[in-house]
Amino acid sequence: MSERDEIPRYLENWQDEVDSAAEYRAMAAAEADPRLARVYANLAAMEEAHIAFWEDRLRKAGASVPRRRPSWRSRVLGWIARRFGPELVLPTIAAKEEVDQNAYVKQPETAGTRMPAHERWHAKVLKELVTSQPRGLEAVVHPEDVQTHDLVRVPLTRPEPVGEVDEPIRLHLEHGPHHVLELGDVPADH
Repeated sequence: MSERDEIPRYLENWQDEVDSAAEYRAMAAAEADPRLARVYANLAAMEEAHIAFWEDRLRKAGASVPRRRPSWRSRVLGWIARRFGPELVLPTIAAKEEVDQNAYVKQPETAGTRMPAHERWHAKVLKELVTSQPRGLEAVVHPEDVQTHDLVRVPLTRPEPVGEVDEPIRLHLEHGPHHVLELGDVPADH
């Protein structure tokens, strides 16, 4: 298979990275906690490097590089993050990163790069943020409530029995400062 035959896959990878970078930039811009804003900005910077990688591959394969434009889904997630806060889109974006974390492992172009490790690191960081919000996220939910997004469903889980079954559950998720992950410190084995 020639590199020219790989152009559709390169474009798909490129668009995924464009979308992720846009989402992380929106989350960083909307985040009130400067430490978390920096984490999101670092994620965006890693995705920008991945975009450049795929743009280079596209050019080498003889394809033109499209204008960087996030997908409709990504633009909606960015708008929600800016309007209502990054914590509202975090579960959706974390779920996508979890699913995609090994997407580059079997792609020969990324062998010898840190891209597969970066993708696994993104999933790890976002999973940590979802499970423990740094400012403390309080929400009143009923056990049957489910947070629904067009493309991903993330059930809200009940950490432990609280009160009667038909009573609302009050969740208080805390995250200490020692859990804030800096992406500049990505371990080499991740």
